[in-house]
Amino acid sequence: SRYELKEAEDLKVYYYHDWQTSENLDCYGRVYRSKENPTELWLETGRLDPPQIDSHVRLASHVADLRFRPFSGGIEMVLLLDDGRETTALVTAAVLHNE
Repeated sequence: SRYELKEAEDLKVYYYHDWQTSENLDCYGRVYRSKENPTELWLETGRLDPPQIDSHVRLASHVADLRFRPFSGGIEMVLLLDDGRETTALVTAAVLHNE
């Protein structure tokens, strides 16, 4: 897999649909903060050839901040949720495989 970090709030990861039979990275997953409604976090998945969106799912509402940061071998996500009553911070990381 490989990734493209367009902005700190927009991460696209490319991957193999079937790791045993795919010869090229043929799918993608994009996690991003909505430009139209910046309090929403979305996941878009799709195919690369031909270009096709397979799904578009809202992952979270009440997003106050979102940052993706590369680190050695992976990506870190810092997500801050705030609904006006409670604030929750989430920090998570993923290691890329099959580069």
